[in-house]
Amino acid sequence: MEEIKNERLEYLDICKGFGIFAITLGHIYSDNFFRTWLCSFHLPLFFIITGILIRHTNSDTRKFSNIIISRFKRLIIPYFMFELVAILVWMIYNNELNLVALRWNIIDTILLYTKAGATWFLPALFISELVFIGLKKLIKNDRLIIILSLIVFIIPFFIHTENHFMIVFVRNFTAIGFIAFGYYSYKYLIDMDISMKYLLIILLVNIVLSIFNKTVDLHSLKYNNVILYSICSISGSALVIFISKKIKVEKVNKLFRYYGVNSLIIMATQQVLLGSIIKSITGIEAFNYGIISGIIALIIVMLIEIPIIEVINRYLPFMLGNFKKIKNVVTSKVEQV
Repeated sequence: MEEIKNERLEYLDICKGFGIFAITLGHIYSDNFFRTWLCSFHLPLFFIITGILIRHTNSDTRKFSNIIISRFKRLIIPYFMFELVAILVWMIYNNELNLVALRWNIIDTILLYTKAGATWFLPALFISELVFIGLKKLIKNDRLIIILSLIVFIIPFFIHTENHFMIVFVRNFTAIGFIAFGYYSYKYLIDMDISMKYLLIILLVNIVLSIFNKTVDLHSLKYNNVILYSICSISGSALVIFISKKIKVEKVNKLFRYYGVNSLIIMATQQVLLGSIIKSITGIEAFNYGIISGIIALIIVMLIEIPIIEVINRYLPFMLGNFKKIKNVVTSKVEQV
């Protein structure tokens, strides 16, 4: 068994920081060229990073039962915790706080009709990551895994449905493909250094192709052209990774790293903020902002996220599936007594 690596790739935190900004803007803007470009790669970026980290930490060599427990704590417990918070916020905001509504909302959450919006990403990541690692453990031939991942990746492009459960099931196929890409492209994405001149050319091509393909949405299996979607999602994600390596301004690094490390919290709370507090401040519904008003809304959201992040990390770590921190705090207090 290979030794588990603990070295943190900080620029991947920067990537996740940029990615969570992009996802939030995707929930703020109406259909403009900027949203179209951001939506072309912001979710694939997170799945690709997952594949990179599986390879970097050799986590696929761990005992599978331990991987399941670890991922359940890290993804499924936060899913239900943040969904419960979102349910209570929406019920209070809409003056519907009663047991009947609470029961039906909880049932909806179990059935993955998410109330916090982007929290659908957590069970999708849980399933796709476990399936990919399961394939790695069952099949020792990497070429065969790549072929299977490619086939699975392509399947959703030919499925057109509005059935909720079919969509929930099939979008995991796309996620598996992106995770596989991150895993098997690890050496190139980590070791390669592309000059800024070529990165700007890739950026320009990426923007133009995404506009041609129009707005996509992995959540609802809206991919439009299969070739353009694949090129834009992969090139856009790689672009963010390569540019993140080149950022030398410490304050910029620190800002994106902070939001990147806490991207799960933001993923789970930003749409609730947009639909309640931000809407009350601006009087504008989500997905209806212009370019400038959208930037202002983004700044407000990210500022409000800071106290939310600090409170959860310090006092409510169980919401992130971190029960060890609570145990350590309790043990410390008992020892002081």
